[in-house]
Amino acid sequence: MAVAAWLDERANATGLRYPAVAAARVRGRLSGDPEEGLRWFDVALEACGPPAGFQFERARVWLCQGELLRRTGRRPAAARDPLHLALAAFDRLGARPWSRRAAAELAAAGGGPSTQPQLVPLQRLTPQELQVARAASRGLSTLEVAAALFLSPKTVEAHLTRTYRKLGIRSEPRSHDR
Repeated sequence: MAVAAWLDERANATGLRYPAVAAARVRGRLSGDPEEGLRWFDVALEACGPPAGFQFERARVWLCQGELLRRTGRRPAAARDPLHLALAAFDRLGARPWSRRAAAELAAAGGGPSTQPQLVPLQRLTPQELQVARAASRGLSTLEVAAALFLSPKTVEAHLTRTYRKLGIRSEPRSHDR
């Protein structure tokens, strides 16, 4: 609990929300009583502020809530709602390791793999792959894309290869060697 106390002190000293959210989440995780843990998670969600703010931290709290509900064995069905929320948020944010963790926890809670929302194909791309793909879609050659984005032609080709694979494109629409 020393970490939670330090985070509380930082929240009070700075007035920042992040330490308050983290302290409440830590207290919820470390609580020996499930009901007390759930109350701390409610405090953490309240500290996150408006729904548009602190999306990643909010998703982490939902994941912790779901884990607690499922792992205490008393309410595995109740765990599904926060786990669905966490999974959707992590997917929106592109936090793939966290999405996998939430999906595994959801499956363990009886949510099943079919309940995992599918990513829109463009959401599968990394920011760099998306930037390269957009430049190439404007008709730029590999060399032009490389020059415009300050990348090597080999890096551009690697990004395009991964992009084609992720989007299910079997052959290049045109030659990028011009």
